[in-house]
Amino acid sequence: MRRVFNSTKLKNSSSVNTLPTLFIIRNQSRVASSPLQIKNDKNNSLKIQKFPLKNNNINIRQINSDCFSDRHKGPCELEKQQMLRYLGFKDLDELTNTNVPESIRLREKLGKQIPEEGVDESKMLNELGEIASLNNPYKTFIGMGFYDCIVPSVIVKNMLQNAGWTSPYTPYQPEIAQGRLESLLNFQTMISDLTGLLFANASLLDESTACAEAIALAVRVTKKRTILYDTGLHPQNIGVMATRSEPMDINFQPLDINDGNVNNKFGDNIAAIILQYPNTEGLIYEDLDLLVQYAHKEKILVIMVCDLLSLTLLRSAGDLGADIAVGSAQRFGLPLGYGGPHAGFMSVANLALARQMPGRIVGVSRDQQGNIAYRLTLQTREQHIRRDKATSNICTAQALPANISAMYAIYHGPNRLVYIAKMIHKATSFLSQTLKANGIQVVHKCFFDTLKIPPLNKQLFDLKCEEKRINVRNYTDGYIGISLDETTKIGDICDILYLFDINICEKEIKNKLMETSTPLIGNSLHSRHSTFLTGHVFNSYHSETQIIRYMKRLENKDLSLVHSMIPLGSCTMKLNASCELIPISWPKLANIHPFVPTEQAKGYSKIFNDLERWLCELTGYDKFSLQPNSGANGEYAGMLAIRGYFHSKGESQRNICLIPVSAHGTNPATAHMANFKVVPVESDKHGNINFKDLSAKCERFSNELACAMITYPSTHGVFESQIKDVCNKIHEHGGQVYLDGANFNAQACLCRPGDYGSDISHFNLHKTFCIPHGGGGPGMGPIGVKSHLAPFLPGHPIIPQNGEKRYDGVVGGAPWGSASILPITWAYIRLMGISGSKTCLPNGYT
Repeated sequence: MRRVFNSTKLKNSSSVNTLPTLFIIRNQSRVASSPLQIKNDKNNSLKIQKFPLKNNNINIRQINSDCFSDRHKGPCELEKQQMLRYLGFKDLDELTNTNVPESIRLREKLGKQIPEEGVDESKMLNELGEIASLNNPYKTFIGMGFYDCIVPSVIVKNMLQNAGWTSPYTPYQPEIAQGRLESLLNFQTMISDLTGLLFANASLLDESTACAEAIALAVRVTKKRTILYDTGLHPQNIGVMATRSEPMDINFQPLDINDGNVNNKFGDNIAAIILQYPNTEGLIYEDLDLLVQYAHKEKILVIMVCDLLSLTLLRSAGDLGADIAVGSAQRFGLPLGYGGPHAGFMSVANLALARQMPGRIVGVSRDQQGNIAYRLTLQTREQHIRRDKATSNICTAQALPANISAMYAIYHGPNRLVYIAKMIHKATSFLSQTLKANGIQVVHKCFFDTLKIPPLNKQLFDLKCEEKRINVRNYTDGYIGISLDETTKIGDICDILYLFDINICEKEIKNKLMETSTPLIGNSLHSRHSTFLTGHVFNSYHSETQIIRYMKRLENKDLSLVHSMIPLGSCTMKLNASCELIPISWPKLANIHPFVPTEQAKGYSKIFNDLERWLCELTGYDKFSLQPNSGANGEYAGMLAIRGYFHSKGESQRNICLIPVSAHGTNPATAHMANFKVVPVESDKHGNINFKDLSAKCERFSNELACAMITYPSTHGVFESQIKDVCNKIHEHGGQVYLDGANFNAQACLCRPGDYGSDISHFNLHKTFCIPHGGGGPGMGPIGVKSHLAPFLPGHPIIPQNGEKRYDGVVGGAPWGSASILPITWAYIRLMGISGSKTCLPNGYT
């Protein structure tokens, strides 16, 4: 008791102070609970209210009454009752029973995979910390488009961990989004300046999907169907482009840029050539400007996949004459995160290409008073307006990661970015010179941060890598790849040289680095001379105080969950609990390269396995893929699975996709991307699926019917009573049911799509499972399938999926998508348990 009293601070102005601590007093079979009250008399002396205790055998214990589900729910009990009375229902059960058709309600008890009871925040963090400790990451020099970087603490604290930045909705309403729109415009300016091209978008999902979007753009613009791809592209980029090409009937052909006869491969039906700059072996191609000239002479577009940091030293894509540039902004302040989330980008050379560009574009306009204002522009390209004629199905992109990258550039400014790039290149040049001086060949002379080295005694080399806890890249031809980055230290260079039996102490390396002349790029034709990031915003906020004030100024212009609920969709109508977001910054989760051996990522494997089991139990599906890094990307992966299934059965003629006219725009846009023919299904007078029209179209297209895409509950928020009949009708005519899981938060713990007839769904973890939406991304859209579709889930060319490496069906650069935000969903489900989910998720009805 003394401890409780001593820790309680009493204010003179308060006559009564009630401690939140509850005590249980056991007196034989009777149990009573009461708050302990402390009263002040006029002299401010304490008077303690006594309990009438008669039994000397008393057990007093402090109860931890902190229940996460209670904190997670929006309405209190009184508010809930007021809403129910207004709607005419006596309780939540009556409301849900009235809305959810009896025929689809959950019959079996949940809890076989997910624990029945949730845990408190402290226990969840302890459990997740133990899982994260299973990760055993080595120092990584793999590269391949993913590089460790130093994330400024001021950006982590004031943006990544700030609900004012993480919780807003997509900026469709510019009046309440001026801060984010200005920041995204900074991102676009950064990309445009560094790539040397006029127009950029406000982010894409990652570098690999940006490559796929670029070749699709080239095909649309040129009306030609052959793409020549550089064999020096990163393998994951090739995989995602190959996946996109197959259903679109694009002739996707390899091209060796180093072939002296490359110009002879140019023909009439070539839409574009796409190349990596620098390439996957670190090589900076010679005479790229001449290659571009030859291509343009044949009316072929040139797409360059750029390393953003290298462009501070190298000639830009625009300087070389390229038409389109794509890549990833990961090196600009975004942790490796075992694959993401990272902001992809695209920039183009002219307005004609910009009008065909995918994704959102922020433009400058004026408000009613004539003041400068920002808004999304050229929206008639996008899925929510153009539907199946949209330039892409992309909806959620990577707004928050894009804003972090923009702030990284603003904080450092152009001079500091050049310095960082020079230090990386200088260290790589020193490493190359030292290897050569010791008789070890380095394959390429022209490089930025990556060296390719012939194999030595591979067995001994691998043993030394294990000794020093180092990961390097192993090329398929047996060569070794080493990529340096912003975090590389002198000790790391010492360890790398040790792998090659070169023993130099750190002091000697430091002295030699100081003696090393201007980096090689600075003395070559590859050196950049055009200016970049000259605007005021990139040259003004280089101290912590300045950048904090700038970020806060932008944050205060926006509406987020810090201010109020945002009733604009399930992307934001949720709590983004602080405890769920803490783990994404833990080094054991944040600093892991996506292509390390899986033995070094056992913690992530545990998280993935748990999530797959838990999601299967909640949805009624048999298998999940966590690769899709947005809802639209999940839709695409799902439609490819359906396509693959029918092709495997020899029924490739099945290409009709029935979609209600009320469906979200991503549905028809996705179906079109997967080369399905969209046939609309009419609505009845209540806005529901017109079953008569659906039946007629099933009969009409019975032999060609592939699937129906259905949002459930519907886009106007209704559980349509005939959903089982709809699913049965589709199956009756040989089709599959794709149920859009965007509104799954209304179904969770009440019914399961896999039980009432759906074959496949994607689920927006940034809706139902509490990943913050970040003002337009990141998101995650894993797909669940029934067992017959499981063989057609996404593969990956580097990390085996289901025991094999596959180029087919790859929809993202990383094997598990934006892996570092999956612990948020793991934390949410663990906190809630089945009982908490049953309590909280149905509250969405009220």
